[in-house]
Amino acid sequence: METVNLISDIKKLSSNSVSIWGIQVSKNNFNVENLFNILSKKEQAKANNLKNKNQAQVSILARGGLRVLLGAYEDCNPKNINFSITNDGKPFLENSKTSFNISHSSDWIILAFCKDHSLGVDLEEIRDVNFLNISTRFFNLEEQNFVKNSSNPKRVFFDLWSRKEAIIKASGKRLLREIVKTNIPIIENEIPEKFVVGKWFVYKVEAGSSYSAALAIDAEVNNHPCYDFGSLKWQS
Repeated sequence: METVNLISDIKKLSSNSVSIWGIQVSKNNFNVENLFNILSKKEQAKANNLKNKNQAQVSILARGGLRVLLGAYEDCNPKNINFSITNDGKPFLENSKTSFNISHSSDWIILAFCKDHSLGVDLEEIRDVNFLNISTRFFNLEEQNFVKNSSNPKRVFFDLWSRKEAIIKASGKRLLREIVKTNIPIIENEIPEKFVVGKWFVYKVEAGSSYSAALAIDAEVNNHPCYDFGSLKWQS
């Protein structure tokens, strides 16, 4: 990931690029209370109502990080940002060309931002699940066989899942209602690092050996740089 030290150093969004930010939950080097203080009353209440301390911290980091970065991109006070929600529950900013999406898995939160387009991002830790049963339920026959015959079936399962979920999140629709209908191309026994499904351009996002991540957007983009939120001195 690239590092950015100051809010003033954050590059403005363009229509041909997506900016992705990563927050490592266990290694943030700033005061979480300061992020809590910029949340709305509703967001603060949600975090306070979470009995699991780690889940509460994730909620604060995700929503607080989102506000800090939107404040930078929109050139406004993060505390004054008001979110609207679609009928399917996807947050957005009214009267703004900035789109955003968040995903969290295990120790990482990722946030994606773009201008003029709709986007979705998904992050999945490569973890122990009954992936064969899940793929039978939600994947088409080609995808099921691809998982079964792979030398690393768990990895392949999550690579397929992250791309499906990124597309569905970009569309703003409900996951379980759409995932069976969302098919991922398999070319020469591989998932392409970039492909198109309907109107969505889908890109692999590099997330290391322990995670799978993907980005979907309704336009072709030149790049999607990743930045470390932990290096950002936003409080100053």
